[in-house]
Amino acid sequence: MASSPDISIIRVIENLLSTSSLPGEAAHRKMSIRHRVPSFQHAHPPKEASVLLLLYPGGSDWEVIYTKRTETAGDRHKGQISFPGGRKEAGDADALATALRETEEEIGVAASTIIPLGTLTSLYIPVSNFLVQPFVGFLREAPQFRVDPVEIERIISIPLHYLQTEEVVKRTAITVSGQYSLSDVPYFDLYGEVMWGATAMITAEFLEVIG
Repeated sequence: MASSPDISIIRVIENLLSTSSLPGEAAHRKMSIRHRVPSFQHAHPPKEASVLLLLYPGGSDWEVIYTKRTETAGDRHKGQISFPGGRKEAGDADALATALRETEEEIGVAASTIIPLGTLTSLYIPVSNFLVQPFVGFLREAPQFRVDPVEIERIISIPLHYLQTEEVVKRTAITVSGQYSLSDVPYFDLYGEVMWGATAMITAEFLEVIG
């Protein structure tokens, strides 16, 4: 009979998110590109968005859900690895409601089944002028995914222990939107998929919080 991941880890994560001082920009900097502007330097007020770092039991470990975005024309983050999430809409009660709604719309996980654990440090994304609020949550059971094919190419589930290995962090050159190149970019190697930018920075903070 297959073993299940230790539920006590989830309670530890919840406690750390509620009682620990978040490392914030110091953690983000470990996975940021060299010329990134970390704070608000923009011509217009940033747009609000939320994302969800969602864990679920998979085999003997907790899995973290990522998505690979489709190559949609006009999407500044097309083809990239991201968390479920998106822009705040008028009907959203708060930032958490945005994250839950977007997760249900993008990957088919019902908002009612997601148990929030806490928040991470908000992150400004200059290229799209978004201020992103990350949340952490978990599912008691492995979900039946239903992806939105317009936005999501596929789901990538990564074991938590894999993200915690030193070998997963590498550096490479990246071409953005086929227009300009970035050199020596830090990234997480997700079994061959390159996860960089804001998603990598949020992941780095989460991993630092949980030790």
